Amino acid sequence: MKIKVLVPMALAFIAVINAAYAGQPTPAEDRQAALAGEQVAERVLAEVDFVRLASRINESKAETNTIIRRSMLNGILRATTSNELLKLENYGKVVIPSRVKAGKMMAVEGGNVVKQDLFIKRGRAAWVLEKLLDCELPTVTEETSDFEMRKFRFEAFYKVEESFLPSSKLIETSGLPMEERLSLANGTNTLGVILARLTKDPDVQVRRAVAANPKSPVFVLGQLRDFDADSEVRMLALKNLERSRRFAD
Repeated sequence: MKIKVLVPMALAFIAVINAAYAGQPTPAEDRQAALAGEQVAERVLAEVDFVRLASRINESKAETNTIIRRSMLNGILRATTSNELLKLENYGKVVIPSRVKAGKMMAVEGGNVVKQDLFIKRGRAAWVLEKLLDCELPTVTEETSDFEMRKFRFEAFYKVEESFLPSSKLIETSGLPMEERLSLANGTNTLGVILARLTKDPDVQVRRAVAANPKSPVFVLGQLRDFDADSEVRMLALKNLERSRRFAD
């Protein structure tokens, strides 16, 4: 019995030593990096002063450790599920249209318009993601429905995934001929983020191919099942998800 217990422990110890000699992070170092990323996300979202908030975002944007960065972004993504009210001070001429409309903020001529509601956690998280990823995401306010938030999280999730890929692998599908887009949609080696882009393809045949592709990620299939306008796309995505779950079981 003791030998059976000791062998896995010895193998794990050897793996740690080998990683150290190879200059690779050990599992413990990976966990520490992941924890550091979560802490960065918490500090950024909890910042009350707008000027310091912008500064923290710029510092976080310069992070080069992949594990810290992924953990940080995932932590911010999780925050988009929260309706918690947040304080914000020293925001100068920042104007949030949804709050002006609701009578909760004064309109300022020549102000800095921020469409995301920085006074609720999910809105602030959306704004932070936009800054970190250099992208534009759907607007998040107090009025944003659960249905719209599900669409938002899909969009944000694949933007995060895109950020970890080299630009050489990111194909701009909108400029491709229909045959090439259909080939990508059917391809079993097509990257998940490319399949995610194709969920917005104007040609329903392309979207149906993505929905039927056995290699389409669950988050892509869920998007098509829940939001696509075409009933066949929704049905194919649902069947594909059910098949995936059977294989998982």
